[in-house]
Amino acid sequence: MKGNKIAKRYALALFSLAKNDAELEKLKMDVNLIEEICKNRDFRAMLGSPVIKPAIKRAIFKEIFEGGVDNQTILYLNMLLENHREALLVEICWSFTELYNKHKHIVNVFVTSAVKLSDAERNKITQLVKDATKCDVILNETINEALIGGFILRYEDTQVDSSVSTQLLKVKQQLTQRIQ
Repeated sequence: MKGNKIAKRYALALFSLAKNDAELEKLKMDVNLIEEICKNRDFRAMLGSPVIKPAIKRAIFKEIFEGGVDNQTILYLNMLLENHREALLVEICWSFTELYNKHKHIVNVFVTSAVKLSDAERNKITQLVKDATKCDVILNETINEALIGGFILRYEDTQVDSSVSTQLLKVKQQLTQRIQ
């Protein structure tokens, strides 16, 4: 949890670099690129390695990011290296995206279903959450056949579980309580 608090503070510092919406959009594009690069397992291992010297990490950052991200972002990445916080880069990106989404009134919705949702179902879920939150919706779908049917919907602090597997589990619990 401590790392998460630190990552949030560094993300807030990055977020505050934007003086207007145009700069914020540039920063968001930079963060998206950094997140994409952080998907590389070797890059993440390099970030967390205490064996690799900061000067080498700085050279790697320069090679990868120079020309691809804004100079302000390069300076920010160098500051992370100076403060030995580069291992938090992935968490900082996640925290920045949370701040960005909150600022832009965007909510991430996670739907887990037994089968792929139809376009009509996707649109209905998106519209229901949009009406409830008054925010734009980013729908993230996963398929879990163990649900048997139905879906589990999560956004912010809300979870709606209307899966068949959960309903069967509730019936089982009720029957075992009656038997005892």
